[in-house]
Amino acid sequence: MHREKKVDRFHQENTYVVVYKQTELIGMVAFRDQRPFSIDEKIGKVEQYLSKENCEKLCEIRLLSVKKGYRTGRVLLKLTQALTTFAYEKGYSAAVISGTTREEKLYKQMGFQQFAPAVGEEGAMFLPMVLTRHEFEQSLQHRLTTETSTFYPGPVKQLETIAHSDLSHRSLPFNALYERVQKKLLHLSNANHVGVIVGTGTLANEVMLAQLKAQQLGKGLF
Repeated sequence: MHREKKVDRFHQENTYVVVYKQTELIGMVAFRDQRPFSIDEKIGKVEQYLSKENCEKLCEIRLLSVKKGYRTGRVLLKLTQALTTFAYEKGYSAAVISGTTREEKLYKQMGFQQFAPAVGEEGAMFLPMVLTRHEFEQSLQHRLTTETSTFYPGPVKQLETIAHSDLSHRSLPFNALYERVQKKLLHLSNANHVGVIVGTGTLANEVMLAQLKAQQLGKGLF
């Protein structure tokens, strides 16, 4: 029997996330961030429906599929975690999808929300849906608080009454968090540059004095 292989028209631009059970492919999703999106072709530019904040760095999720018999429980959870972690680490502000009405429940379980009216024809209706950075972070936070094992060199666990985080300073999610903190500090201080330094008040004084010396604003006690 002659079989033809169907190749997605955006295959060369897609990044695929897949879930295997041993050698059986049971779940997949594809990311693409080059415009225009396929959803743009259905409803026009998605920016007209979303907030400016969510449109800073968009991606489109396509080809979401979970094999029948695996659409509840651990497989869906793992696919959702992989999806949100990948999108979060890439710094996407939001992910959009054109989902079929038949799978609306599945999309909502993964955190997607409808942001525009359904389009298409009867029997083949599609829902424009979005998963925002806020939802990325909520999902990531849930993952970090439910997982108990980490294989990074750090962080060091403190007393529970003080603080504890499984977010390693060497991980991509930490880098994304650090960049957001820098941007917020720049906005609040109206400065051109900002740095975050971990240390005591003594270290803060040393940094301040070093800046005074570097800018030759006075000899002080040097």
